[in-house]
Amino acid sequence: MLWWQNLPFLSILLCLLASAACSLLPGRISRHLARGVLLLCILGAAALTAGLLRSGSGAFVFWMGHFPAPWGNEIRAGVLEGVCACLFPLIMLCALTAGRGALAEGTASRRENLYDAVCMLLMSALLAQVYSNDLFTCYVFLEIMTLSACALIAFRNSGPSLAAAIRYMVLNLVGSGLFLLSLVLLYDLTGHLLMENLHDSVRALAADGAHHRSLTIIIALMTVGLCVKSALFPFHSWVPDAYSAGVPSSNAILSSLVSKGYILLLLKVYVRVFGWDTVLASRVDLLLLGFSLAAVVYGSLAAMRAAHLSRMTAWSSVAQIGYIFLGLVLVLGYLIYPVRKSHVRPNYIPWYDIVIMVIGAIPFFYYAANAHHIIMLATRVSTDPKMVAMAIVGILAFAELCRRCVGIPILCVVGALLTYAFVNVRFGKVIYDLFYATTGMMNTPINVCAKYIVVFIIFGAFLERTGISTFFIDLANSLAGASSGGPAKVAVISSALCGMVSGSSVGNTVTTGSVTIPMMKKTGYKGEFAGAVEAAASTGGQIMPPIMGAAAFLMSEYMGIPYSQVALKAILPAVLYFVGIYIAVHLEARKLGLKGIPKEQLPEFKKLLPKIYLLLPLVLLVYMVATNTRTMQFSASVAIGVT
Repeated sequence: MLWWQNLPFLSILLCLLASAACSLLPGRISRHLARGVLLLCILGAAALTAGLLRSGSGAFVFWMGHFPAPWGNEIRAGVLEGVCACLFPLIMLCALTAGRGALAEGTASRRENLYDAVCMLLMSALLAQVYSNDLFTCYVFLEIMTLSACALIAFRNSGPSLAAAIRYMVLNLVGSGLFLLSLVLLYDLTGHLLMENLHDSVRALAADGAHHRSLTIIIALMTVGLCVKSALFPFHSWVPDAYSAGVPSSNAILSSLVSKGYILLLLKVYVRVFGWDTVLASRVDLLLLGFSLAAVVYGSLAAMRAAHLSRMTAWSSVAQIGYIFLGLVLVLGYLIYPVRKSHVRPNYIPWYDIVIMVIGAIPFFYYAANAHHIIMLATRVSTDPKMVAMAIVGILAFAELCRRCVGIPILCVVGALLTYAFVNVRFGKVIYDLFYATTGMMNTPINVCAKYIVVFIIFGAFLERTGISTFFIDLANSLAGASSGGPAKVAVISSALCGMVSGSSVGNTVTTGSVTIPMMKKTGYKGEFAGAVEAAASTGGQIMPPIMGAAAFLMSEYMGIPYSQVALKAILPAVLYFVGIYIAVHLEARKLGLKGIPKEQLPEFKKLLPKIYLLLPLVLLVYMVATNTRTMQFSASVAIGVT
């Protein structure tokens, strides 16, 4: 066994010993001891990750006490576990360092050592959750984590904090009961509690099909139990003050570590025990989706009742929304685009991509969290080395993402322009204009995309999943399929109808072209003409209301007029555009003497009438946009809900 393979067990043991030592030492010494232990845990996790990457052996299994389970505890460590074990102590170290002053003000100095002891106990439980390969051991440390969290909430020793700790404890007892019941049922069904053995047994039971209901109940109990313990919606209404009643460092630790520890265990159970196929077959995803949608509605209603809603919306629309959007775009970009096209590997992300993605996204989310303060500083931000460094990191991360998506030529153009700017303008001023001002990365097009375009793209995606594109193609076939050159006319009509939903020429071509182009060629049109008709008709999707291309939203923003006016004025040009293509197609069909599709091969119009309900979200969106009684985002969100 290599030396670094002992690090998981040693880090857990070190935190437990440090917890006992901190309870006996004075506050000043315990403070340094806790920070030192956290630093050692970070270094140990980094050494473990480096050893795994260097050896290329993947994950390994370690028996504590050198006895296999159930006599010993089994630990499994891989690269993902090493990264988590590095991040958790780092987050706690930051919380303890930043909140030490508030802790000294809110508690007596003689009790600070007990606070450090509880934090060390909590860290040992979190590391055990990360490394343990035994479900019962996970449950034991889960309860240790819960007790530590309650102690952190109650540490201020005030009436509200004690009440919040008691409510948090009661809620966690309910979640623990559900989780323990699922463990009992799982052990009764399989006879195992080790995750690897459970995985093989569950796969065999799932393939058999006779225990589908039992597995569904177990998955549901585990999911609800851990959701209750993490106080997810709607269970958070029972503990509204749990993450705010303690001292600031406690609130940070609870929200960033404890709640994530429960979710980490749930994901481990999903992946290591059941497998995604079994989880999806249980339809527990519908339960989670229901909770998520309910949480979105509840949060929106709560925000609308906020006393400072107008001020909150004003700041967020300018800064928070846009920078959160850019941060998410950066994360998704690095997940989708590899460093080179030849480096594509299924279900694999290089470690350096993860590092660049995380570090590059931090400046954007930091800006979103501190937008009010940064905006009030204005150009003074350019004199702060920390803010300038964060801006440079964000700019470089996005530049690399642009290279991956578009290519090197765009970077050459940008680099030449930036060289000219740096020669003639102060360095800090250029960085400020690029990252913090509305003339750089957060410009009007990005702002419009974050506020409007994304919502409508999501609406179009939801609507297309209902099968409305197929309905539009069938409707166009029933109307014009039998006429001269019918398939080409079907392409024009269906592109116009689908353009009302997608607002994308590429999306239109992919959706309708796969059906209409073969039909046109079969009727007698040349392949070039068939492709040209589909391309021209699909391009009109960008100017066809109600959901138009990105340019329409930019026009609305630049001219300062409602989007409904832009869409209204676009109706006549869009109709004339498609009428012109329709006439050209008809004349070409007459010239070639082409006939339409036989009527017996076309869908009957009467059979399409029962599907007319698919138009309800589109009609509702048109009504809300036309009446201008609600914002564009609200109208699109309601249409998504109706879909």
